[in-house]
Amino acid sequence: MRTVRTFTVVPALPQRLMALRDIANNLWWTWTQEARDVFVRIDRDAWEASGHNPIAMFGRVSQKRFKELSTDDGFLAHLDRVKKNLEEYMSSKTWFDQVGGDRKKTFINYFCAEFGLHESLPIYSGGLGILSG
Repeated sequence: MRTVRTFTVVPALPQRLMALRDIANNLWWTWTQEARDVFVRIDRDAWEASGHNPIAMFGRVSQKRFKELSTDDGFLAHLDRVKKNLEEYMSSKTWFDQVGGDRKKTFINYFCAEFGLHESLPIYSGGLGILSG
């Protein structure tokens, strides 16, 4: 059957929770336990049902729940801490900056047909993808 239309449903996050989108759109959360814990606090069942994918999870959470979280001081403190940690991570010097940062025109190329980045992104098929990720 031919696809007539495709729709992408994006939840309307309250302004106070917009940091969730920034965190979810950066793979940093995959190796940062405190960031993953923020998503679990939103809705553990939705987190599990989405395969630990925060973007997919947002579509499973009710607007009522997002509204509740936008006034939950404990959750907001946790979210602010994680957002601050992400901002610090993004502004810190990388290993390459420290070792070869004075070389402005250095290019590094790596090609692999698959990458195993996280279980919620099944874009790999086996061992080499996991190794390259």
